[in-house]
Amino acid sequence: MVPADPPALLFTSLQESASFEATGTDRQSWLNGLVTCNLAPLKPGQGAYGLATSKVGKILTDLDILLLPNSLLFACPASRRATLHESLERYLVMEDVELRDVSDSWRWVILHGVEAEATASALAAEFGGHHGALDRTGLGDAALAIPADRAHTALQTIQRIATPLREYDWLRISRQIPLFGIDFDESHYPQEATLERRAVSFCKGCYLGQEVICRLEMRGHVHRRLATLRIEGDRGLCPRTPVLAAGGEVGHITSAALHPEGYTVALGMLRFAQSEPGTLVEVDGRKAIVQEPTR
Repeated sequence: MVPADPPALLFTSLQESASFEATGTDRQSWLNGLVTCNLAPLKPGQGAYGLATSKVGKILTDLDILLLPNSLLFACPASRRATLHESLERYLVMEDVELRDVSDSWRWVILHGVEAEATASALAAEFGGHHGALDRTGLGDAALAIPADRAHTALQTIQRIATPLREYDWLRISRQIPLFGIDFDESHYPQEATLERRAVSFCKGCYLGQEVICRLEMRGHVHRRLATLRIEGDRGLCPRTPVLAAGGEVGHITSAALHPEGYTVALGMLRFAQSEPGTLVEVDGRKAIVQEPTR
């Protein structure tokens, strides 16, 4: 049975994550010049969700960032640990910044829902961690970093008061919330992953890859784009299942789940022309339509 009516508090445990800490007087301005989100106006106790991009604007990884009184603490998928570390160190020149890999010291959880920030604050106080509100899903989100030696106990507490978001994967997909390594990767631009509104600031100062990303935005569209599809039937779908239109392949499915109302909802990387809401396509021999993501 597919769960319906999501609870007020959900969580995502980022067990496969790497953590970094930046200290020094230039830490905030330095990192702000290397990520797509705007860190400049943020104060200690606040957070941000953003992307680290290459100089040609492609996504190196996504990031959860916490501003602490004397440092920045941020996490990325563990698979991107070496890539991110190498990229960041390349841009440490004259700045007063010390960058450390602290992956062994921290475990991360993202809370989702109207109670997320208050709950993260209480858990950070209880377990000696750090927290900050950020926008990953539009549901109301907060990142929580927990000391590694207290993470098991903290996660047991979280599991008693919140529900794993993976049990509501249809909700994630319906809201067009992509996952790195599943729905997008280092071959994509932010606009292709539909992350330009959630993870990119178009009114901040310069950052690595900004010229290309802004040029793509001004051009109006990219060649391919992640889209949300409503597909007839309740059969499962495998990733990479082709999406067809006019008898030809126009993309593929990246993730899918059964919706409580009895149809399948999926994310698919499609040619831009077929990514527009209302477009009729075919998936696995079934009729499908591209739809606006749920807000």
